[in-house]
Amino acid sequence: MSVHPGEPTRTPSGNCPPASLLLHRSLLHKRASAEVLIGSPRRTDDGAAFTVELPPTHSTVRGGSTKVPPVLMLEAVRQLGIATAHCLLSASLEWAFIANGMSLHWLTEPVCFPTFGPIELEAEVEAADVPIRNGTPAGLTAHASLGQGGHTVAHAEGRLTFVPPRTYRAIRHRAHLSSSRDTRTDPQPLRNVRQAPGQLTAQVGWDWRNRFYFDHDADHVPGMVIAAAACEAQRLLSDGPDPSTLQMEFSRYAELDLPIDVAACTKGGARPPVFVTLSQAGEAIGDATFGS
Repeated sequence: MSVHPGEPTRTPSGNCPPASLLLHRSLLHKRASAEVLIGSPRRTDDGAAFTVELPPTHSTVRGGSTKVPPVLMLEAVRQLGIATAHCLLSASLEWAFIANGMSLHWLTEPVCFPTFGPIELEAEVEAADVPIRNGTPAGLTAHASLGQGGHTVAHAEGRLTFVPPRTYRAIRHRAHLSSSRDTRTDPQPLRNVRQAPGQLTAQVGWDWRNRFYFDHDADHVPGMVIAAAACEAQRLLSDGPDPSTLQMEFSRYAELDLPIDVAACTKGGARPPVFVTLSQAGEAIGDATFGS
């Protein structure tokens, strides 16, 4: 669930580039520039603003689909939180970031891709609940309003903790594997799927070569892999309709060498909410709730 910076970059005070520049991948702790979704940063009276661009050709978009995948929206929320930490709080590029939770609430129908080009959104972000350790910000809750064509279309929230490298090493000193290389090459986010009315069980699948999830080596299963599995469980149980609300919580790291179990269920109604829990060796990894 943590992310690590790529190569450092020289930026003005606060780590935030001039408004005319797109965010460098290192400010989002990415190594693959193609996976950067956030650009045009600028300060506002209440925080910061960014553009969000979601390409219809992204690897998470099913062929021919006009809908933005929920997991891609969650990744945009995660990137907004990281960008806010660097631009507003001057969080160190060398620190490790841990995703604690993400949420998204559409005020309209979920946006669709235009006939040509990417989905383009404006995000206004505020930083709240900023803990201070040894005089340095150590986390935040980023509240974002997402707009399109001058109208607010969604609200989002991302909660992050950031720690220095030595603290991360202490947290992960008992990691089962030190590298994600040559782990799994599953073609889908869920495997061994079993369904019954209103219920689904499966295991998390991933491909360590997929640069959306693994654009740097990791000693754990990335949080977005967990999120993708939850989103796929919701899609299968709801038989298609996109959720209007989604909330993802992470409770611990997932190891690379043990199966991650997925259990999902719905509870009544024409378009009932979907609840997803993820666990490993009997211990909770995270959970998600999707509402329509």
